Amino acid sequence: MNSPQAVLTRPPVGVGHFVEKAKPDDLPHSRREIRAYVHGRANEIAAETALAVKGLPNHEAISALPENYSTYTSRANAGVKFEDYIEHLAGRDDGADLRSDQSEFIDWVSSSLVNLVPFRVHTCSFANQTDSKRDLYSQYPEISDVCSILKCPVIDASSTDFLIIASINPFSGKLAAEIIGKLLIRATEIVPFIFVTICPVRTRDYLCAKHFVHES
Repeated sequence: MNSPQAVLTRPPVGVGHFVEKAKPDDLPHSRREIRAYVHGRANEIAAETALAVKGLPNHEAISALPENYSTYTSRANAGVKFEDYIEHLAGRDDGADLRSDQSEFIDWVSSSLVNLVPFRVHTCSFANQTDSKRDLYSQYPEISDVCSILKCPVIDASSTDFLIIASINPFSGKLAAEIIGKLLIRATEIVPFIFVTICPVRTRDYLCAKHFVHES
């Protein structure tokens, strides 16, 4: 399985400009309410992803998009544990082992979306990871909740005003950055700059297993 360093193989998606527009008062305050809020916005991610995916070359899973989207929203509305919409398109059940064809499809969609989403894309170089993310999770457990639910682990947190998040889906990453930004603005009154780097699904799985091993 890929090591965490393999995450940084594609240009990160810069979402700092979304954070600048964030209004912390839009967020609930308790951890329980924040978790419910994040789950409640799963359909928003699916809708944005579905619209973007329609612009990709024809594929069996893309052709079945209307049916897949309906199934996904029904599951989300029923309170089923969050799964990224790209994984749903690939037919991956939560917690199931990843087949090679599913992995290839997910990575193809996620890398293709980078060129279709209306975000600025930045290229940065990074030093090796540190354990600073653990301090961030400990200091702000709500951020750990957001990252765990959306499967967008923080891979660099050298300071609370500059973070890097890994994701397989730019839209999931954008939502995670938006919510984390609001939480940090509320706590520190400083507007953070947050990057989302698109990574292979197996790398994302590895990172989530390392970061959120005790999460339900």
